[in-house]
Amino acid sequence: MPTNDYIFKRIFGYVGNEEITKDLLIAILGKNIKTIVTDNNVILEKDVYDDKFGVLDIKAIIDDNIPCNIEMQVLEDKNIEKRLLYYWSKMYISTIKSGENFDKLKKTISILIADFELKNLNNIINYHAKWELRECEYCKKILTDVLEIHIIELPKIVYEIENEYKSEYNKKLVEWLQFLVNPNNVEEKNMKNEKIKDAKKEYDKVMKNEKELYIAELREKYVLEMNSKYSDGFIDGEEKASKELAKKLKNRGHDVEEIIELTGLTKTEIESL
Repeated sequence: MPTNDYIFKRIFGYVGNEEITKDLLIAILGKNIKTIVTDNNVILEKDVYDDKFGVLDIKAIIDDNIPCNIEMQVLEDKNIEKRLLYYWSKMYISTIKSGENFDKLKKTISILIADFELKNLNNIINYHAKWELRECEYCKKILTDVLEIHIIELPKIVYEIENEYKSEYNKKLVEWLQFLVNPNNVEEKNMKNEKIKDAKKEYDKVMKNEKELYIAELREKYVLEMNSKYSDGFIDGEEKASKELAKKLKNRGHDVEEIIELTGLTKTEIESL
């Protein structure tokens, strides 16, 4: 399914599929987009399996000016909101060079499509929530428009369908999300959007390509393993054990790079021990 983050990136982050990605972004952002450029990093097997909590996100530049990060997340993470803001901040900071004025900072957009419901948003019925910096009492007053975060929860899409579309804009996005949940919806619901049909063709290519299907299955296996370990409290225990090992190695005078290789911890984490 396109909810597999490898397949999602293969469809929307693939060079040559920019028009498909642009149509999805128009549906999410609710505004016209003239141009889009996506990264062209090749996805390797190690990217989908070996990386600890690896994120296969898509980085794009909208209309030559606005950085945008799109992420399909299938692994529920108790810190997902903080991680989302952290990645947004890194992308925002990267829009300015050392020594440049702050007016060079660019508006930055992060989009999270989650194949689960976020616990902190359980009182929000809408499947699509847009977040900005607003004043508490005067909620219509935005401090600055440089921050824009979109969170889409796929399980909530059922409510929107059962209660009919609120607008043509929502109908366009609902159809895209229906494709992500079940690609066969394109034929079953006789969708007219040509870009969704193109996305279905790309999906079919992946399903017929043995190597790509193998990588997608590897990713699925990785996610299932991480979900199992996470639910059993394994991750916290593994991290604690890694830090204890790193501390011992550090006290014995081992090189930082060697400790990184043996424990999987970052240089910052090791130096803080």
